[in-house]
Amino acid sequence: MIDVSLYSGLFLHMLYRAFSRAVTVGSTMRVLFAAAVASAALTFGMGAASAADLPARTAYVQPYNWTGFYAGLNVGGIWATNSDGARGSGAIGGGQLGYNWQTGNLVFGLETDIQASSVRGSNTTTVGGATFSETLRQRYFGTVRGRIGFAQDRWLAYVTGGYAYTTINHEGTATGTVTGPYSASNFKNGYALGGGVEWAAWDRWTLKAEYLHLSFQGNTNIYTTTVPPVSITYGRPSENVLRIGANYRF
Repeated sequence: MIDVSLYSGLFLHMLYRAFSRAVTVGSTMRVLFAAAVASAALTFGMGAASAADLPARTAYVQPYNWTGFYAGLNVGGIWATNSDGARGSGAIGGGQLGYNWQTGNLVFGLETDIQASSVRGSNTTTVGGATFSETLRQRYFGTVRGRIGFAQDRWLAYVTGGYAYTTINHEGTATGTVTGPYSASNFKNGYALGGGVEWAAWDRWTLKAEYLHLSFQGNTNIYTTTVPPVSITYGRPSENVLRIGANYRF
């Protein structure tokens, strides 16, 4: 803070000198001029002191808000196993649609997605003199999940979980005591659990990386195309998904 008394003393000194010179020469105009100069000097000094007393202004940046609808695309990889020994892997790609609601640093959301999948696996099992050689394919899967996250401005870390569904196609051949081809297509229900990180790269566009674990129900198929007909029970398939994506916020 600037000491105003310093400027007041300077003003009195200037005023004294101005009036002393004016009286010496006896000029009324000089007196008026000297008084005007002194007044201006005081005004400048007081203005500078007042400006120094004002608090510094800082710019306020509005934090990013995650509330609203969004839609986007993603790509990634998938690794599948089955409790009866079958394994497979492949690529995935698809889209998602969702809604976020933010309160404070917490973000609650609901998201659904549908994925094309190229998972392909194989398994060979021998039971009672019969050998079953089988190929399994998964062409799609989807989820409907809730999300709970913690936002720090343009960054969002979240966990997610909910319902998952898919269809597994079985194609095989039996040899030995059971012979013949067989096939089936089974719709499966399950669950999805995972988490991810999302970054608002621009006002409307976000980028994300996500992991999901999927688990589906087992089932039993009865095949009548073999001789004799046979019943095969399949274990629970589980899958691990890693994907990256981009969302557009409406």
